[in-house]
Amino acid sequence: MSENRTFPAGPLRRERERAPFAMLSPAIVCPELVGRNGDLEALLERRRAAASGHGNLVLIAGEAGIGKSRLIAEFRERLTNGRAACGVGQCGEFGTLPYGPVVDALHAVGCGTPVIDVPTRAARLAALQRLLEGAAARRNTVLILEDLQWADEGTMEFLVHVAPALPGIRALVVATYRSEDVDARHPVAPFLARLARQPSCRTIALEPLSAAQTRRLVRLALPAPRMLSAERIEEIVERSDGNPFFAEELTKSALERRAQRRFSEALPLTIRAAVSERLARLDPDARRIVRLAAVAGRQFETDLLAAVSGRPLSEVYDVVRALRELSVVDEIAGTPVVYAFRHALTREAIHDEMLAGELRALHAVVLRALEAAGAGAYDLGYHAAEALDAERTVRYNEQAGDEADALHAYGDAMRCYERALRARVAPAVEGRLLAKAAASSARKGQSQRAVELYEAAIGAYARAGETSRAAELDLAMAAQARHAGDTVRAMQLVRRALERIPADAPELRARHQATLAIMHLDRGEAAEARRLLEACADGAGDTPEYQNAAGYAAVLAGDVEAFARASERHVATCAAVSAESWLRARFNRAFGRCVLGVDAEALAELASLLPELRAHGLASLEVLACANAALIEARAGRAEEGRALVRRALDIPEPSTTGPIALAAAALTVGAALRDDALIDRAVSPELVESAFRMRINTALGRLAGPYARRLFALGERDAADAILRRALEALSVPCGATETLLAAAELGAPPTARAIERFVPALEASSATPLYAATLAHLRAVACRRAGSDAASAAFTEAAGVYRAIGWVTHEARCLEASGGARAAAAALRRPRAPGEARRVARAGAHGTRDTLSTREREIASLVARGTPNRRLAERFSVSQRTIEKHLTSIYGKLGLRNRSELAAFVAARED
Repeated sequence: MSENRTFPAGPLRRERERAPFAMLSPAIVCPELVGRNGDLEALLERRRAAASGHGNLVLIAGEAGIGKSRLIAEFRERLTNGRAACGVGQCGEFGTLPYGPVVDALHAVGCGTPVIDVPTRAARLAALQRLLEGAAARRNTVLILEDLQWADEGTMEFLVHVAPALPGIRALVVATYRSEDVDARHPVAPFLARLARQPSCRTIALEPLSAAQTRRLVRLALPAPRMLSAERIEEIVERSDGNPFFAEELTKSALERRAQRRFSEALPLTIRAAVSERLARLDPDARRIVRLAAVAGRQFETDLLAAVSGRPLSEVYDVVRALRELSVVDEIAGTPVVYAFRHALTREAIHDEMLAGELRALHAVVLRALEAAGAGAYDLGYHAAEALDAERTVRYNEQAGDEADALHAYGDAMRCYERALRARVAPAVEGRLLAKAAASSARKGQSQRAVELYEAAIGAYARAGETSRAAELDLAMAAQARHAGDTVRAMQLVRRALERIPADAPELRARHQATLAIMHLDRGEAAEARRLLEACADGAGDTPEYQNAAGYAAVLAGDVEAFARASERHVATCAAVSAESWLRARFNRAFGRCVLGVDAEALAELASLLPELRAHGLASLEVLACANAALIEARAGRAEEGRALVRRALDIPEPSTTGPIALAAAALTVGAALRDDALIDRAVSPELVESAFRMRINTALGRLAGPYARRLFALGERDAADAILRRALEALSVPCGATETLLAAAELGAPPTARAIERFVPALEASSATPLYAATLAHLRAVACRRAGSDAASAAFTEAAGVYRAIGWVTHEARCLEASGGARAAAAALRRPRAPGEARRVARAGAHGTRDTLSTREREIASLVARGTPNRRLAERFSVSQRTIEKHLTSIYGKLGLRNRSELAAFVAARED
């Protein structure tokens, strides 16, 4: 079989970041403690107890790189300013003097150099305890002993000896150890077991960081924002498995590759060295079996290892047992029992040590064994690709990609289609695979990548002579270009498609015209949009694109009733197309209501949508839904609820542009209400604001520019604030979605900026039947009166406050009441709001009573979870990745209105009763 890897240049290649960077990157260390605040507070609480005379012992356990030393460093930082005397003793990897770490720690708290050459062990321990008691009598004392896995026997005996006495001493003893190094046969294991039974002892087991926490750690560790793409950061998050050291080392490696224009994926030397050190304890025969396990994958079975290695099963068990004791693999109970590398990077480091030819042959052997065992398409596709088996690579990976996409595991689907494309395929097959990869990428929210993939798919179909697909793919590509913020290119793509649509395809032409109308509506160009809609009404009146455009036009015109009719038709039509189309149509309905100020209905729709968007893995829509719901909560006076929604959205990886822009507007509004600068800093950047100006989507810019200008104004940057407002007023075409910017320009702008608002007044007057625009118009007139020194200002502010109250915009009502002289009324308005019960009920219960709509597989998974089956075992049972199981569970939780495994178990039990 020839080694053919004719992967199309560009579309699926990893992004090459080209910004200037020094050849030698600095050390990458996150400047903040991420994900350990609870553990830090537990340490501080124990220190406070010790200061009150109730001493105690804290054992901090965790694998190498998990953050033990960083937690200790942060804790010691909090002990400055005389709060406690702190002494540190370090156990040495290559030998420690008897009692050495204890002696060093006591010396550091002012005990001099303790004398321990007394005749008996009991006397030595008593002498050390007296020194600790003496130090604690003078001052609250903290002793820190690091790396107990290397501790001498005397140090451990001291801990066991002093632990019962600590409750009467003003001292806290903290000790750390690597949990993976301490098995039942380790010399310190019996001592740790005895300590754990002491009432004065507490163990803190550091767990891996969550994906959101790891993502935050990486972003904070970068020397400058956006030095790595969102896609690259997600790779680091996935590969590091929540280990902070791995995450920082992978980040450093990515920056070095970026600086040196290297794009190989070799693991950093530090990680490879850590793995080699751990496996050095195994003999050569055992290491050969370990290498086969790494070839088999993240998970493997002992029977498979025995079959492909030709070694007796008993010998394989001995090796796997040794790996388990080294905490390299975990055992996953079930039938059959499977084993998994604890860290993907451990398996990767072992795998990458082998030669390319050796790996290819081993993967071919594993592939044949798995085929005989009836393994799933995902595993077969991976091994076929690594074995360079072209036919099987395409067949198995396309099947696996289709299965993953159907389960909303879009990242898995993209990886499978990428692997399928490694083989030499016919242009038509290449186009099909690229189009599937593009669709999965779009659903995952990676809009720019989807554009590249669609472009490559169109090229492949053209080489195959199948030009009929080009127009359809142009439409999909244009939608993704729009989401990525490149609205100019999006319009060019639709126009290009219109030129090559054959005359005998009027419906396809009409769909493109309606899509182009939507893009004109983005810019507030209502007349051109209306011309396009009139031209395509006969051919596209019942298509989703036409109905969406008709509803959008009604929003732009401020016609609430027309929008309601159009959006209902749009939702009904999309329900017959697909679940994804239906969800998008429902979001559009909620968004339109939000823009028009119909907030109660919008919030109820968004509350019911959010669990379904999470279940379907539609990250971009979830970010947008959170952002819109946060805005509604904030202007209703419920800023805390808005902050929770913004934080939720910030934890969702969202590489496209429209979501982050909407989220920035929400964060500015919520952050200003709560004086939460950190929230604003996380969500807002000048680059993002510039993206909003480049996009020229009226609603996006209109919502963002005003709050951003207020932020600049509050920071004393008045000229910059006025410049933003002037640019925004020049870019905006209509008042749709622009209330915040118009008000900011009226209240904060220089006289020329304030006068520029006048061109929006006729449109506001024409739409004054809509309460929001009536309130906006009254508010603007009130501000103008106040600037002119008119006595009519107070009455105008009172009028605007009344309209705002009717639509539930409590913060705006309060601002107008305060401006009219009613400070007490304003304060009362801000105390009044509480979350609408119906929206909260819908959010808890899920949408449209979906409790009985689980698929067959979801019901089976729910039943197994209720019996306590872990995710790893579920993944093995269904031959899918653990991430796919998590996607299933998210879908189940969303449909049932539940939050976790415990609630699911209770729900299943209740149903069975």
